[in-house]
Amino acid sequence: MTLPKYLINKIPLGIILLVFVFFKLQDISLPYFWDELGVYAPGALKMIDNQSIGVLPINLEPEYSRGHPLFFVFSQAVWMNIFGQSVVSGHSFSILLGVLTLIATYFTSNNLFDKRTALFATTLLAVQPIFYALAGLILPEMMLALFVLLSVWAIIRQRWFLFFILSSVAIMIKESAIVLPALAAMVVFADAFKSEKFFSLQNTIKMFFALGSLLVFGIFLLIQKEQNGWYFFPLHINLMEHSAINTYYKVKQICDEVFYRQGRIYLSLLLFILPVFFYLKNRNFSNIEKRSYFIVGLFFLLCLAFAALNFYLMRYMLLMIPLIVIMAVHELIKVSDFLGNRKKWLLIAAPASIGIAIAAIYTMDSTKNGGYLGDADMSYKHVIIVEQQAISWVEQQPWATEKIGANFPIFQGIRDVRNGYLSKHPIIYSENAIDTVKYGVFFQLFPNDAYLFVDRKHKIIKEFTGVVGSVKVLEFEKTNS
Repeated sequence: MTLPKYLINKIPLGIILLVFVFFKLQDISLPYFWDELGVYAPGALKMIDNQSIGVLPINLEPEYSRGHPLFFVFSQAVWMNIFGQSVVSGHSFSILLGVLTLIATYFTSNNLFDKRTALFATTLLAVQPIFYALAGLILPEMMLALFVLLSVWAIIRQRWFLFFILSSVAIMIKESAIVLPALAAMVVFADAFKSEKFFSLQNTIKMFFALGSLLVFGIFLLIQKEQNGWYFFPLHINLMEHSAINTYYKVKQICDEVFYRQGRIYLSLLLFILPVFFYLKNRNFSNIEKRSYFIVGLFFLLCLAFAALNFYLMRYMLLMIPLIVIMAVHELIKVSDFLGNRKKWLLIAAPASIGIAIAAIYTMDSTKNGGYLGDADMSYKHVIIVEQQAISWVEQQPWATEKIGANFPIFQGIRDVRNGYLSKHPIIYSENAIDTVKYGVFFQLFPNDAYLFVDRKHKIIKEFTGVVGSVKVLEFEKTNS
């Protein structure tokens, strides 16, 4: 039996996805980490427990929603309500989102450019340390990256109704997708300016679809004001006001995170230098290439401008990574075509393979030793391992049935068996040991020594030391009154 040609052409993509899933399955049963432990996983579980699965602010208390749109938490809750509430079920949804983003990368690369770009861009994205890590964590950034990528593709291809749908979902995942209607409006304006019918009905309809997601977001904010009493989470407003003071340094830090770290300096050199080279050489660019360069470049600028007001973690910038990879790989393809050698695949494969190897080495190395980047690479496993060891030991102690002191993220790990750290039942805790307790369990990241937030005399009865942090089990010499 001969396979249809369209299936044969997808075999390389299938192999990439299978290898990717194979490696991700090795970590699927890891307990939850940091923000997925403190906000997103418990948020989805709260929806299930309260039988309030939905996308409205009233469906989840602000402690967990933080005022964000709830489409991601809603989707996670639906998934876990169907497939179970274990960490394996929770992380399987994250892996699925990673796979869908790789498929979307292949589709957009092939549609805008060619199969060569699609194949190498998908492979290179799969081994990006930040992408690989976030594909296994319950965080909204992967779903956001998926819908942002498809939304930018829809702008390039002028699929305006589809853009309205995709961007509306994106903005209901996270507010940072607000760059999409701004980008779309600028592109519609630029296209209309080139045309002779600037105020035509067609351009008016395009602008409506370009800005339509703002209407969706606005409705959500009005409902939030009615149900919670505020439009935006007050803590986030305070953080944004403080962040705006250091805008220059924020942009510098963002550019370093996105365009330099984890080996992306090589992609950035391709991304920024080669277009200038080809322009000076008077090489022809197709209309779709010109449109893609213009729109993606404008998208990057808008992302940097928005992030300067709201940047705290490297994962916030995942929405840019797929497009950086796609455009850089396409520039590599252009080099091959410019050289005109018959062995073009070899000319592409050699540097592309080097880039893939560099990214893969960064990814693998982060699981062993070196710097700690949290959820920006697999170094987050070091935190989970030491937490597991400590909580497992505490669970076996006779005083585990008493209230104990704990800091973040320990108290999140012991409050619910479904978080993956406990084998028996939740442990009663006092956050930062503000109550009268005899024992405490405190986590610290190196080289920070401030593991105890209250001044209490104590002795260390057990210490678990990991690669990037440790957990100290304390016995207080006297209790607070």
